[in-house]
Amino acid sequence: MVTIESKEKWTEEQYETFENNPLKKQTKKKKKIVFVGARVHPGETPSSYVCQGMINFLLSDSPVAKILRHYVTFKFIPMLNPDGVYVGNYRTCILGQDLNRCWQEKSIHAYPTLAAVKSVTETSSLEKDEEIDMYLDLHAHSGLLGAFVYGNSYTDVYRFQRHTLFPKHLSYCAPDFSLEHTAYNKDKNKQGTSRRFLAGFLNDKVNCYTLEVSFHGYEVPKGNSTTIHVYNEEEYLRLGESICHSLLDYYCATKYIPPDDVPKAVRESCCKGSRAKMVSNGNNRSPHRAASNTTLNEKKTGSQPTTSKSKTVKTKAVASKQSNEQKQSNEQKQSSNQKTIAAKNI
Repeated sequence: MVTIESKEKWTEEQYETFENNPLKKQTKKKKKIVFVGARVHPGETPSSYVCQGMINFLLSDSPVAKILRHYVTFKFIPMLNPDGVYVGNYRTCILGQDLNRCWQEKSIHAYPTLAAVKSVTETSSLEKDEEIDMYLDLHAHSGLLGAFVYGNSYTDVYRFQRHTLFPKHLSYCAPDFSLEHTAYNKDKNKQGTSRRFLAGFLNDKVNCYTLEVSFHGYEVPKGNSTTIHVYNEEEYLRLGESICHSLLDYYCATKYIPPDDVPKAVRESCCKGSRAKMVSNGNNRSPHRAASNTTLNEKKTGSQPTTSKSKTVKTKAVASKQSNEQKQSNEQKQSSNQKTIAAKNI
């Protein structure tokens, strides 16, 4: 496990007044811990690059990294399934088990890495000066494009809104992130996953996510349509950097990091680095965000997107659909009559 934090003593300064005389009081507040795990599925190699991107950025001299190190302790488990990686399995461990369905299992001999993570997270949750705030499980997806998050569902509205806050900030900092593919659920077949198990195993306030990134690429606007930009190693590393930027935004939004402690220039340029790299590739923004921004602009300006041309196209589409349905109905009747005749002949 890799731990990254600042060596400086972390305290929160509060100022009080008594008869117009300022008094300085030093108080301690629990420091947040963010756990990041990767490669629980051996073949999902992009997750290692995303994890490496986060580590590289947090160890840099960036003002954002310095602020995060001061307020947050990061604990990385870069390879949760080393045996599976060594033998070349795609999804399972050396025993042929999918570890991301076995978090509820208690055997330390069959699942030593999972037992170790549960032990260290449980110990960290009992610390007086620190508290676990987030567990981020990094994966790669073979079916969907871009990056997205799987989260948990909560019956309490305010708790659910707080759970969805980090993915929203990530969508602003990572242009290839898709809120369209992001989902929150309580499926029974996901009970053995890290995000479902740890959400119940740890404090209810801990946000547990599965972050997926595509093996292939992500959609980018091209004229009136979209095209697919294929990921490379640098862009996976850049996604890790974007995650760190979004964490700063998230903790500022929740008032954990006082906005006054973050210079204005840092706040304004927090996500520009990631966006600039996307622009250099000709990918200024996500098509999913482009669509949502268009809808938002229409609401603000009160413009009506429907025109006579669009109505004509819609009318033609409806007429074409009705024609196809009528044709299918006639074919079904003809087929039925043929079967009836054949039955009579037999």
